[in-house]
Amino acid sequence: FSSRRRHTRLTCDWSSDVCSSDLVAQLERAGQARAGDPGPVLAQVDGLPITAADLAERIAIVQANLDYMRQEAATGGPQADFLQEFARLIESAGVENAALGSLIVDRALMAEAQRRGLAPTGDEVARRVAQDRALAPQVDDPRMAAYIAVIGEERYWTVVYPATVQQELAAQRLWEAETGAVADPVERQRAWTSVQARIIGRARVTLVRPDLAAPATLEGALAYLQRYWELYSNANR
Repeated sequence: FSSRRRHTRLTCDWSSDVCSSDLVAQLERAGQARAGDPGPVLAQVDGLPITAADLAERIAIVQANLDYMRQEAATGGPQADFLQEFARLIESAGVENAALGSLIVDRALMAEAQRRGLAPTGDEVARRVAQDRALAPQVDDPRMAAYIAVIGEERYWTVVYPATVQQELAAQRLWEAETGAVADPVERQRAWTSVQARIIGRARVTLVRPDLAAPATLEGALAYLQRYWELYSNANR
């Protein structure tokens, strides 16, 4: 499931020791976007909104991940080739289209989970948040610390993080429901890629304010997703 999260949140391995001041600054910018007013609704996916703040935050996160991937690819590690291709894909599609695409996936998966009764309850989300908050002091991550500091710790744990947990639990349950019968991890991930493509293909996606979403476009975001799925499938052959 970590590979699914890496795609939909466009996060790489944040447990890595790579931690430059540029990456911290990018996460601070993401926090600034989340700390402010949500702004107007830019798009809707099966009735679930994507706001201006959602897009601004995701753009900053994608840019941080792009910087991370460049650094990791330069080290020549086992995933260097994939990370280099992934970075090239984001650069060619545009950070804004990659960010919008990942938000579309998030909303479409949440809507599908809700339709199928797989979305977590408020109590389930609250328990997970309490558990993670209790463990947070044991984690030394300057990037997340910068992000939380800008938002405000109480708001992060009572508003921002619960929404993240709700999204991730819903998507994880959907992932398990769709791919649980597949034993091989590579085949399971390939099956999940197909599931995502199918769900996005039938989702009702509307760009309400294309003027405010620009330079991201619906066509550009969907094209990015298609190319990402192809890249990931080819990497796991």
